[in-house]
Amino acid sequence: MNLASETKFIRAKWLFKQVSKKGFTDKQVLTVSDIQGIIPRSESNHKVRSEGDDISGFKLVQPNDFVIGLSSFEKGILMSEITGLVSPAYVTISPTNYLNNNHFEFFKWQFIESQMISKLGTLARGIRQGKNIAYEDFGQLLLPVPNEIDSVNISTFLNKHIAKVDEIILKFNDISKSLEEKGSALITQVITKGLNPNVPMMDSGIDWIGEIPSHWRISKAKRHSEIFVPERNKPKQNSNKIGIPWITTSDIGAEYVSEVDTELWVSEIEIDTNGSRILPQNSVIATCVGEFGLSSINTVDCIINQQLQAYITNSIHPEFLRYVLIAGKQYFESVCNVTTLSYVNKEKFGEIPIPHPSISEQKEIATWLSHRLAKISEITAEISNSIVKFSEYRTALISAAVTGKIDVRGL
Repeated sequence: MNLASETKFIRAKWLFKQVSKKGFTDKQVLTVSDIQGIIPRSESNHKVRSEGDDISGFKLVQPNDFVIGLSSFEKGILMSEITGLVSPAYVTISPTNYLNNNHFEFFKWQFIESQMISKLGTLARGIRQGKNIAYEDFGQLLLPVPNEIDSVNISTFLNKHIAKVDEIILKFNDISKSLEEKGSALITQVITKGLNPNVPMMDSGIDWIGEIPSHWRISKAKRHSEIFVPERNKPKQNSNKIGIPWITTSDIGAEYVSEVDTELWVSEIEIDTNGSRILPQNSVIATCVGEFGLSSINTVDCIINQQLQAYITNSIHPEFLRYVLIAGKQYFESVCNVTTLSYVNKEKFGEIPIPHPSISEQKEIATWLSHRLAKISEITAEISNSIVKFSEYRTALISAAVTGKIDVRGL
């Protein structure tokens, strides 16, 4: 399909005008999502605004308007299909009279095409994670404008085929989420009920634990471990692998964490200068700020940051305790102090109730769970690879159709 002969190249400022309509406080607030597009904030994972929030400065967006967001330099410009308000930090643009309805859908795809995103990346200003693209810079771009028939053919093709790809990706994501939930449920079931379904049970007296085998007992983490809290002083890190590994929340989640899982280290000099505490190997590290239920066992001595605390075990199997902490996410969420971020202090860390079978049964349970969860992880990894491949195919298909590398007429 040869678009070049019939495609005009026109500067963006003649095709799209900047609009900034404010004061429409009766309209719904929208979220500009790289994954879901432009949707009502009430349908997103973002916190819905309070009634008292001032939105008089928010910008009105209507169907067929486009939004240049803080991630457009790497995700593209999104078209709105609904009416609502977006943050004043965004640049909102509307098609001029040069374009008609047949072109709108074409530009919906054009603005998220990979080559176009590369061009947008050259216009980004700022050094923070969200970068601005000024309308004045966007307006200087030369944009391809196919004739109306080609625009309709391209849009129709992509609307049809990308919807199919998105449906497949969505199903894979649903399966992955289901497997994750299955794994979490399996941990809670076995950690609180054991492996033998025929043993007598008794009430633990704790809601999130429920019944436990009658030969178990309920204890507290502090009776079987020393609660380790890092020093407040943050030492300077290095990436030269000098000293001792520096472990942060981003390193936590897998069963074990070692020196190969972190990119940052703390030198002996920095440790002495700041009085940093060294966490001995085979301790159970867990998050104490923000997202709870993430835990790993360190295979080497390390230093942890202030968003983590740890249990130096003495009379409980570390792998078993790690699974208890994962299952005990509900406990941490119920006792955390909420300010800007949710936080669990040392005392509450030690107070978490623990189902406590014999050490031999703890080891048996931990080994069984490790094998079962490894199988789930293998399946999840295969699904993730499939999602990546379909996402790459999606990107390539959009690019090929928009640039005319494939003939979409009649497809």
